Amino acid sequence: MLSIEDISSLENKVALVRVDFNVESPKDSLRIKKIIPTINLLLQKGAKVLLISHRGRPVPGDKINKDTTLKVIVSPLEKNLGQPVHFIPEFKIEEIKKTIQERDEKVFLLENLRLLVGEKENSDELAKQYASLADIYVNDAFAVCHRREASLVAITKFLPAYTGVLLLEEITNLDRAINSPNKPLVIVLGGGKAPEKFAVIKSLYNQVDKFLIGGVLGNTFLKASGMQVEDSVVDNSLIEEVTPYLKDEKIEISSDWIYDEHKRIYDIGPITITRFSMILKEAKTIIWSGPLGFFEDKRYREGSDKIANAISSNKNAFSLVGGGETTQLILENKMEDEFSFLSTGGGAMLSYLGKKEMPAINALNQ
Repeated sequence: MLSIEDISSLENKVALVRVDFNVESPKDSLRIKKIIPTINLLLQKGAKVLLISHRGRPVPGDKINKDTTLKVIVSPLEKNLGQPVHFIPEFKIEEIKKTIQERDEKVFLLENLRLLVGEKENSDELAKQYASLADIYVNDAFAVCHRREASLVAITKFLPAYTGVLLLEEITNLDRAINSPNKPLVIVLGGGKAPEKFAVIKSLYNQVDKFLIGGVLGNTFLKASGMQVEDSVVDNSLIEEVTPYLKDEKIEISSDWIYDEHKRIYDIGPITITRFSMILKEAKTIIWSGPLGFFEDKRYREGSDKIANAISSNKNAFSLVGGGETTQLILENKMEDEFSFLSTGGGAMLSYLGKKEMPAINALNQ
C-alpha cells in the first residue's frame, strides 16, 4: 500500500481525493478537521486537490437539497484549511478540467457523488471518468472503506492509487489496538448495529480480556437471559447466538438500569457504571464503539458520560473511540484531546474489528 508521503513531487498535477464528508452538521465535524493534513501535504508537494465525497442517501435523478449538498461543507472546510475552496456543482468533465486549470484556487470540491449513475454500482465507466480528471488518486475516507463503490474501488484500476494521512492513521491505530495491544484489552460496545457489534465479540474473543456491553446488544443479552425487557430495543435475530455467551466471564452486561416512563431500558444504572469503571481503570488498551444509553436525552446520558470519564482518566491505557454517536458525545463534552485516537469510522471500524472484507483498502493493495 503506497502512501502520499512516499511521493516526492506533484508539481502541476491534480490529486483526486476521496474523503468522507457525510455529516449532518458540518460546523464541528471531526471528519472535516481530520482531512486537513492530507490536503496540506498534497498542496506542499505542488498538487491541486479535487475532493470527492457523498452526503446523505440521494439517488441519481434526485434534486439536491440542504441535507445532501456538499456546498455546506465549503465554509467550515475553508475555515479549517485557511484558504479558499472552489465548489463545483455539476459533473461535466470538460468544464471541471477547465475550472481546475484556469482558477487560482488550489482546492476544489465536487458535488455529491451519489447523484451519479454507477457510483453505488462500482461502475468502471464512471471510474474512468473520475480518472480523466486527475493524475493520482488518494483514498482518505476510512469511514466508507467497507463499501464497494466506483470512487473507492473501481477508480484504483485507472489511476496510481495512494492512501492519505488519515486512512493510514486509522489502519495503524486499529492494528495497534487489536494486533499488539497492551493487556488487559477491554472493548466497550453500545449503541445500535447489534449484529456488527456481536461480530466484533466473535472475531476478537481470543484477544480480548473483557467486553462491556450496553445499548441494543446489551438489551438483547438481557432478553436472552430471560429478563422481561418490555418494549426495550432488542435484536431478536441474535437471541440464539448470544445465549452461549451469557455465563462467559469475558462478557459483562448491566445489572441495573434507568428506564423511561414505559419501562424501556434507556441507560445503564449506577451499580453497572461503577463496575464498568473499575474494569476500565485497570485496562491498558480500550476500544469503545457506541453510547451506553440514549445520550441525546440528558435523563439517559449519565452512563455514557461516566464511561467516557472512566476511559479518559486512565492515562496508562491506549484508548481508541469510534462511531458517529460516540464521537459526537465526546465532542459535545469537549473531551476530544483526552483519548489516544478518535476514529472517523462507525460501520467501517466495526467491519475492520470484525475482520470483515474492506474492499476499498484491498483495492489499494492490488
